[in-house]
Amino acid sequence: MKKSFSLLLSICLVPFVFSCEEVNMQENFPARDDTYTHAIPNCTTGGGSEINCVEWVQFLENNRANVLIGGSDILLRRKYSLNENEITVYDESGLSSLSDLIFGRISADTLLRIVDNTFWVLESNP
Repeated sequence: MKKSFSLLLSICLVPFVFSCEEVNMQENFPARDDTYTHAIPNCTTGGGSEINCVEWVQFLENNRANVLIGGSDILLRRKYSLNENEITVYDESGLSSLSDLIFGRISADTLLRIVDNTFWVLESNP
């Protein structure tokens, strides 16, 4: 009797433990000021400061994000939304030529940009 009760209790508690862990991970992701970077392959600046060989997205408070993308030197301020393990960075005005950036969460340290399958890695904060 004790074995069957212990087994039943274990079976009931396992889903509860894992569901609580997922909630905690969601609440802290992405953390404020997390910056994910991606080095553009075969990129050279040619000595010009207006060309960047690293793209990045920085997540801020109030679902805002700073984005530097495509080798540009123009910083864009965008909004982002989180849907389970996917982050969508978008222009809320709808006037920008920048299409939505959609990232899948690989881990807390790595995002996958869906459109081109590039990995964006969390930059370590000092």
